Amino acid sequence: MKSPGSRKSEKGAVARAGRMIVGFTLGAAVGLVIHVVTLLAQAPVMDPGADWIFENTIGAPGAYILMILLGAFGARVGSGEWTVVGTMLYMSLIIIVVGFILYSATVMLPKNPSILNILLFLAEFVSLSFVIIYAYYTVDRVSRKSWRRHYSHAARTPRSYPFVEFHVPMYNEPPHVVMEVLDHLLRMDYPVDRYAIVVADDSTEQKSREEIERFCREHQDRIKYMHRAERKGYKAGALNAALERSPQGVELIAVVDADYKVQPEFLKEVVGYFEENPKLGFLQSPQDFHNRDHSPFTRQIYWANRFFYDAIMPARNEANSIIFCGTMGVMRKKALVDAGGWGEDVLCEDAETSLRMSDLGWESLYVPKVYGRGLIPETYSGYKSQQYRWAFGGGQILRKHGHKIWRSKLTPRQRFDLLAGGLHYFSGVIIFVIASILLLMGLGEIFGFPMVNYHRGEIALMGFVPLFVMLEGILRMRWALGRAVGLDMRQTLQVVGVWFSIMFFTTWAALKGISGSKQGFVRTPKHRARKVSAFEAWSRAVRLMRFEVTMAWWLLVAGFGVFVIALLKLPYLIEDGLISTISAFVLSFWLVWYAYVFGAGPIYAARGSRGPE
Repeated sequence: MKSPGSRKSEKGAVARAGRMIVGFTLGAAVGLVIHVVTLLAQAPVMDPGADWIFENTIGAPGAYILMILLGAFGARVGSGEWTVVGTMLYMSLIIIVVGFILYSATVMLPKNPSILNILLFLAEFVSLSFVIIYAYYTVDRVSRKSWRRHYSHAARTPRSYPFVEFHVPMYNEPPHVVMEVLDHLLRMDYPVDRYAIVVADDSTEQKSREEIERFCREHQDRIKYMHRAERKGYKAGALNAALERSPQGVELIAVVDADYKVQPEFLKEVVGYFEENPKLGFLQSPQDFHNRDHSPFTRQIYWANRFFYDAIMPARNEANSIIFCGTMGVMRKKALVDAGGWGEDVLCEDAETSLRMSDLGWESLYVPKVYGRGLIPETYSGYKSQQYRWAFGGGQILRKHGHKIWRSKLTPRQRFDLLAGGLHYFSGVIIFVIASILLLMGLGEIFGFPMVNYHRGEIALMGFVPLFVMLEGILRMRWALGRAVGLDMRQTLQVVGVWFSIMFFTTWAALKGISGSKQGFVRTPKHRARKVSAFEAWSRAVRLMRFEVTMAWWLLVAGFGVFVIALLKLPYLIEDGLISTISAFVLSFWLVWYAYVFGAGPIYAARGSRGPE
């Protein structure tokens, strides 16, 4: 007689086989549809007839190849734990993007192979490839029915209570903020003889340092205070100094930034993971913020931050490919030492160190429960400083490790995730190229020397595909953020605006990082924003975002001008041609859209300067 576990396993295998069959069928069907649509786009007459379609499908090897490839892809997706809706959504996106690229490359581009069109095609190719890559994480998060690496803190009560040392790096932090953080750490629901606190204070402000040192002396039986005269290596250097002084019996290192108030159950609920998995090198929990409702701007950047922790990290966790995020995480001391300690030559020492640990074979784990809350930047300049450091550090990591990743011991999925995580900082280059070409096309329309666009003549098929991809992406973000934090469409669009607002600045930072430029560690300002007038806020924003303001202005002017030309063409629709008029309207739409992409910078900079509600 079969055991219940065996029967359950057999049912699971049958269900998985069924999902694979459904996935293959859907993939093959979509492949057939794409072939027929492509066929119709090249039809010699308006109504070629069913016989013509049938003959050119049955006798076309490409149709079978497309159906087999997409069927295999559907089976691969179906073998996982995605819902049918999620599978169809991602497959549809893949097919539309691939069809768009292939048709552009093989049919339309050869008709107009100018340098400008080739450059536009390459930019579109890279941009749409990014869409496919990052859509995977979102769809995986919202459509996965079960998780292999699920979280259950109730089953993680430690057996032996390993010794943990909190490392709290700081630099010129407000003393009252630091003392609150330390007070929370002193009240952990964990045996007091099994954990200690180390304050790695690199402060240069004497008064601030003296107040914190006095507090530590009052609790010297629980808190160790250390101060370096020279800030070699910045935050990573301070953490390495604390690691070198760590006693022999310390097994785990918990890193907490100096503004994070940690919940008392933190250690008790996470150290058990290290006990049950000897290969676990580090564990990360989400970052959260207790001042997120300070202003509309802080709420919006909080939502943007939550997308990473609620969508990207769970999907990467399934593949054992998360990164360490600098705070609210725990490292196995042996793994950290084996990796050579914290990387002092990059600004993102947390992500870079976790990459080296993964390369040595240590595993990672993401625990999606908020155990502590810190301070989110309350001004746009503070947010900009934080994002600059992350992007610059991401570029440095690609420069240092990019060529090594393919020769490392990492799994293919880990390599993919690590490269995708670094490359997204460079998306601003692609957006700038596309927007610049569109601007040239718009100015050409206005001044009477229209530039030949390889999409012209296929506007019904080609011109609206990017629009579909854009709308699909926004709906997908709404799906993910709605499930994670209950956002509606308006709030989702605000989050998209936040990402646009920082895109070109972070791209510039990443380019500097990958080029080998030197940059000192810049601490993210946590001071409270004061209320300022709308005029002062906009003045600051314009000064801060001159490049974005200039691009947005020219794109908006060009978009308006092309729209006026399209309106003037309407009375002569038959004479000038329907395609030409539709093309003008589509071009004006994209010019205005990219004007918003660039204009989001000054808009959010102004919002971030207004201060509290």
